[in-house]
Amino acid sequence: NMGYQFNYSKPAFDPTITESLTINGNVQVSRKTKFTYNLPINIKSKKFGSTGNFNIKRDLHCWEMTLGYSPFREKLNFSLLIQPKASMLRDIKLDRNYNGTL
Repeated sequence: NMGYQFNYSKPAFDPTITESLTINGNVQVSRKTKFTYNLPINIKSKKFGSTGNFNIKRDLHCWEMTLGYSPFREKLNFSLLIQPKASMLRDIKLDRNYNGTL
């Protein structure tokens, strides 16, 4: 998927225009593994936005595991989430995040 966003605001006498392009999608790597990505691009600065990320989701039969990586932030950002598939048991989970430097 691709999306384009145009914002125009004029709070006083100085108008502000921001334009961004977003590319996102998913790839089914195997029957139980899916790779997803989200890449926002600021058209003016030609840089990736800080909300860009990559995720790998794996079906573990009764559980799901998601590994996340956000490479475009100021600090290194990884995440790991393991939780049951049953909605009744969603509060039982392992959720770890790392924000920092190696």
